Amino acid sequence: MMMPEKRSLLTVTLLMALILQLPGCGNSLQRKVTGAWKVDVGEDLFEMIGDEEGVSESRSRFMIEFASGGIFRSSVTASGYTQKKEGRWLFLEGAADICKLEVFINSNKSDIKPDNILTEVKFVDENTIELIPPNMDAIKHKMVFRRAR
Repeated sequence: MMMPEKRSLLTVTLLMALILQLPGCGNSLQRKVTGAWKVDVGEDLFEMIGDEEGVSESRSRFMIEFASGGIFRSSVTASGYTQKKEGRWLFLEGAADICKLEVFINSNKSDIKPDNILTEVKFVDENTIELIPPNMDAIKHKMVFRRAR
């Protein structure tokens, strides 16, 4: 039979080992989400915004980037017009295949109050994510993005 002091020491040691492992899960998801992502060609985004030409590499495209250093960028091109937004992103938490981010769009412009958006990113696989794009939060439409090469 184990002495109470040794059992307490073992319990504390096991708890510390578990606590030290938890941030590793989040760090792994943070590394996975970092990078550039382009909208999946099967998305109906361009129909929703009235681009009759649809998605093609030369005309319509939508990219988001969660760059290292906490920089967020997005670019939407449709009907010959490109809209770009920039800001900052912050990894809040992650578990299994879902992570939560906070994105501050226009945080680099002193004359505009930044939009503060919470978004949830689901990893479908290593190169595919699903989320409501932070720069299009008002439409509340989840979209599939593939890692840009």
